[in-house]
Amino acid sequence: MVPYRTCGVFTKYEELCTSLYEVHKQVSNSSLHASEEGAVLTFILRRGEGSATPDTVISMCKVKSVEYQALRLIVDVLQGAADNSLDELSKDKLFTQFVRDLKVFSRNIDEAFEQHPETFYIDLFSTAHTLLAKKSA
Repeated sequence: MVPYRTCGVFTKYEELCTSLYEVHKQVSNSSLHASEEGAVLTFILRRGEGSATPDTVISMCKVKSVEYQALRLIVDVLQGAADNSLDELSKDKLFTQFVRDLKVFSRNIDEAFEQHPETFYIDLFSTAHTLLAKKSA
C-alpha cells in the first residue's frame, strides 16, 4: 500500500501556497530511502458534508527528491554519452552539461535536511564517467 497523508483543506490561496511550499521542501530534501522518488500530490475539490455532488480530483503533480533527480541525471547523461559512443563527447563537455543541469534543481537543497552536497553528485558523476570510459576503451 502506498503511504499517503492529507496536507489540509484550504479556503485561502495563501494557506495553500504555504502548505505546498513546505511539502515541496520536505519531499525535495528527502532521501531515496525515506521517500523513494518523491511524492504525488493530488488536488481534490471537496464538496462538503451532505453534498449530492462527489468530491473531484482537479489536478495531480509529482514532486521529485533532489537525490533522485541527481542520480537520474547521472544515468541519463552517461547513457546518452554511451549511446553516442563516449569518444564523441569530451569529459569536459559532459561534465559541464551535468553540472549545469544539476544546478537547476539542486538550489532546492536545504542544509537543514543534511542531504548530500552538490560536490557529492559531481564526484559520483566523475567516477562513473571514468569507469564507463575505461570499460568502453
